[in-house]
Amino acid sequence: MKKLFPDVPDVPQSVANRAVRIVEKHLRTHKVTRARDLPEEAKIRLYRDLKFFFESGEQPSTNGNRGEVFSLRGFWARFWEKIEDFLSTFDARHERDLRIIMLRYAQCSF
Repeated sequence: MKKLFPDVPDVPQSVANRAVRIVEKHLRTHKVTRARDLPEEAKIRLYRDLKFFFESGEQPSTNGNRGEVFSLRGFWARFWEKIEDFLSTFDARHERDLRIIMLRYAQCSF
């Protein structure tokens, strides 16, 4: 493969994998296989999510040091991402029911 922008530094594979998960999440949400098939609003949302991801300081260090610092913001972002991934696996009619159940569980109003 040839880099499109040779002056831009490389990113670690773990960062690239997380970016791919963001793109896949958007594609699954809209049930398309290509980004160009996304509705215009979804393209803008995808662009903003990727821009926020790469501009945030949550990228792992490239010096091989695996001592990751706990970040409450990072924890909640990863937690919410897992919930969205879980909900995106269901079709639309079940998704509403699951969100209601999860909201009730979060509010402890059973």
